[in-house]
Amino acid sequence: MGASQASLLLQKQLRDLCKNPVDDFSAGLVDEDNVFEWSLSIIGPPDTL
Repeated sequence: MGASQASLLLQKQLRDLCKNPVDDFSAGLVDEDNVFEWSLSIIGPPDTL
């Protein structure tokens, strides 16, 4: 898969996550100009890191 195809796929996945959020999970871009660098949060059970 070329960089262009990967970029399009990641953009689609980000749009899908924004439209259909997942419980206890969030994702977004670190820099709006770089679709290859994401920031993620996963919320676990109480008393976990």
